[in-house]
Amino acid sequence: MRVGIFGTGAIGSLLAFKLARTGNKPFIYSRGESLSALQKRGLIVHSQDSVDVLTPIEYSILNSQQSLDIAIICCKQNSVSELTIIAEKYLISDGFVIAIQNGLGHLDRVASVVGRGRTIGACITHGSNRIGPAEIKLGGEG
Repeated sequence: MRVGIFGTGAIGSLLAFKLARTGNKPFIYSRGESLSALQKRGLIVHSQDSVDVLTPIEYSILNSQQSLDIAIICCKQNSVSELTIIAEKYLISDGFVIAIQNGLGHLDRVASVVGRGRTIGACITHGSNRIGPAEIKLGGEG
């Protein structure tokens, strides 16, 4: 199963890390400083007891040649529509989007792009804080 993570803030980075640790190589869509950090050094994850680095070998930066079964949108409300439009270009015809955001209205925006039948809303109970580009601190297991 090809899973894409769109957004590399606190939650997107956490999900990419967790997916990679289960042996599923995530495809990551990122931009700017976060993309540069991912390409150079990987994703840094601080916990109470350790610092782990998810190396570029353990994930793929999403490129135009790849397709996805699932796109997970993890971003602030104001980026939901933009990232969903980008994600839709990578989805296979029966692929779907999982949206994980705070607030209201994002599921309607996702559904307006990919359709209601391909839209899933989700929540997460793990804690995570972004402390820099491609660097997070775990706040607790959910």
